[in-house]
Amino acid sequence: MMLRRLPASMPPREVLDTPGFAWWYLDVVDTDGNGLVLIWSFGLPFLPDLGARAVERPSLNVAFYEGGRPAFYTLQELDASWDGDSFRFGRSVITTRREGGRWTLSADLDGDLPAGRFSGSVRATGHEVLAPEGGAGEHEWAILATGTADVNLEADGRRYRLRGRAYHDRNSSPRPLGELGIRQWLWGRIALPGGDLVFYEAVAPDERTEVHVLRVCEGGTRAGAPHLVASDRRSTVYGPSWPKRLEVDGIQVVLGPVLDQGPFYLRLLARSGDAMGFAEVVCADRVGRAAHKPFVRMAVQRETGNSMWLPLFAGPREGRIARLARWWMQ
Repeated sequence: MMLRRLPASMPPREVLDTPGFAWWYLDVVDTDGNGLVLIWSFGLPFLPDLGARAVERPSLNVAFYEGGRPAFYTLQELDASWDGDSFRFGRSVITTRREGGRWTLSADLDGDLPAGRFSGSVRATGHEVLAPEGGAGEHEWAILATGTADVNLEADGRRYRLRGRAYHDRNSSPRPLGELGIRQWLWGRIALPGGDLVFYEAVAPDERTEVHVLRVCEGGTRAGAPHLVASDRRSTVYGPSWPKRLEVDGIQVVLGPVLDQGPFYLRLLARSGDAMGFAEVVCADRVGRAAHKPFVRMAVQRETGNSMWLPLFAGPREGRIARLARWWMQ
């Protein structure tokens, strides 16, 4: 596997004018299982009713976890712009910079919720990363940076605070997810004491697999043996399954509990000993099915045309029934 340093301008802006996608991912996790996931995107494949071009479907996803349990969640479609190193989604602004091997990220979050609002900040610093060449088909997966971050978030009077290890990557393609020859993928990262363990396995419809394993630290990035053994498979009521236990380059990894789940996506807490992280399972061949769209729409907030059940999925975990009542009375 070749490694190369990606230029800061990647992916090309032309991706926005295709039916493909580009999304940027940041997570922060501490040793107590508290964490943040922040995703900003154009043409996120997991949205219902995608447009003809990625630029037509910008979205922002913010999720916070406390002790391995969901605490706050929102996925919103918003007006957006991309100017150099800076992104704007509604009133939220995210800026990333890489210079001389160093990396900084600043996110100022400000948005509306059903019968409420949220605001906050994420400040991350670290180092840029050597990323694996290629990916499955025309799907480019690129690790961009790792470091540390401070998170301050407030929603409906509740405060969420976190300081932990940060990880930043990107996925992009000029083609829709369903045309990339990926049936399913398993991805994860764990903040080990000596650096991050990052693994990615893509499975094709004919069951051929592509595996990447990386050990990431400030001194550099080392490709581990592309060796991933899964066992003790579990299932969810929605259909997707996941392996409870993994052996990744000789390291034992446990996946679970499930943090977010749906008909084609799972986000899980990942751990190896006392080290924590996140993992995700995506069943790409299940994305976009007509039978799933009504359920997916319930959790996505738009300027208009929202589901009547949106407050049950958006905002803090506590108080959702009260928010639903306020939402209905508006």
